[in-house]
Amino acid sequence: MVESDQSPTSATLGDGGIYSSLDDLANWDDSLTYHTLLSEQEMQAALIPVRLPDGHLPQWNSGLGDNDPLDGRPVWYGFGWFLDPYKGHPRMWHYGETVGFKSSIQRFTDDKLTVIVLTNRSDVDAIKLATEVADLYLK
Repeated sequence: MVESDQSPTSATLGDGGIYSSLDDLANWDDSLTYHTLLSEQEMQAALIPVRLPDGHLPQWNSGLGDNDPLDGRPVWYGFGWFLDPYKGHPRMWHYGETVGFKSSIQRFTDDKLTVIVLTNRSDVDAIKLATEVADLYLK
């Protein structure tokens, strides 16, 4: 096993340097669910996929060496959330990774299910694990 951590400079950026816990994320998820952070109306803007000026969805274009699961596919993305359904279930989700860490949050609002995976292992696919857990619940 090799211990690693983010570089000191990457931990200063909001897109990858946020430290949290499952308890914190569960509280955040509750605040989104019960509209104590944002009203239902305020949250709606985050749930509308962005479109290009010609009306098409943007295409995901991963960088060299990036093994992003969305590469080449249309991106259904609102303000901070991927919005593509999973096996017919409406879903809002996101993921992230940096040196030594991977995460995924999958919110199935119609099913009242949120799956959060936080890992400090490079050999775990957080997105796949989150959807496998969701599969145990979703019918």
